[in-house]
Amino acid sequence: MITITGKIEDTTGAAVHAQIDFKALSTPQVLATGIVLTNSDPSVKSNPSDGTFTVQLAAGNYAVTITANGFSSQFNIAVPTGTATMTLDEVVTSNLVYTYAAPTTVWNGTRSGQITFQPIANPAAPTAAASIYIGGHQTSASSFAYQIAWMDQFGNLTFHSSDVNNVAPTGSNNATTLTLPTAPSGVAATWIYRSNNDSTTNRYFLAQVAANVTTYTDWQSATDFAGTMNPANKAPLYNATAGQLLTTGGTIVGVFTDEGLYIPNTNVRLVPGFGAQLYNYDTNLWHTLLCSGSPARLSLDAGQL
Repeated sequence: MITITGKIEDTTGAAVHAQIDFKALSTPQVLATGIVLTNSDPSVKSNPSDGTFTVQLAAGNYAVTITANGFSSQFNIAVPTGTATMTLDEVVTSNLVYTYAAPTTVWNGTRSGQITFQPIANPAAPTAAASIYIGGHQTSASSFAYQIAWMDQFGNLTFHSSDVNNVAPTGSNNATTLTLPTAPSGVAATWIYRSNNDSTTNRYFLAQVAANVTTYTDWQSATDFAGTMNPANKAPLYNATAGQLLTTGGTIVGVFTDEGLYIPNTNVRLVPGFGAQLYNYDTNLWHTLLCSGSPARLSLDAGQL
């Protein structure tokens, strides 16, 4: 018979007074002396003061069930022949190694009685200064407004910064150098936007730089930029870094921000204190949808940024 010893503790390290059942899984054994040794199903309890236990087992395979505090766990052991004393972990044949499997993420906000969204803060405006750049095409007529936005690791953008206007450079080989604000944690890249006509409020994508880049030099004249810019790629209208609402097919149906709920690829948002708003692409203002009069008539307010 092999003497098996062990100790039962809970996850805090406290001793547990547990029921330990050993169920024989192998067939009876015939010893050389002609004795048939049938396997019994012994049960023991661990010591309530220190969690230890001792049990003698005949050679064979056993299913071990440990029951304590209303919970049971089971594993298998294989007991060899002989008369040695062995610890329980030496005879375990089941996989007892804890393997971490990350749970499926169903929410990455904050739970504290309410659902809280945590977007990356919208960036401050960069600063702009005239600079010398070999091959630069800007002149005293090159008056532009610049904005930036932060991009997170998933490709989501914050709302754009406020404008910074350059001081039009003079002479040849001139450009505008932007000094970018320090990117906060979670930012993967800085997106830079620029105007190309002082008569519009549109800002178009100019360049993307890594989050640790502190300056960007824009050498392009209005003519240069007109040949490369995408009129559809404008500065973002909302901060999408707090997360998105997706359908089972992966379609984005809503984006929560500090301002409200935006419906992507539309000019619609819902803002607390205002209600449904529509975006005017000509003025870059959001207008609240109003209903007044009897009979009721729809109208829009003066708008807000």
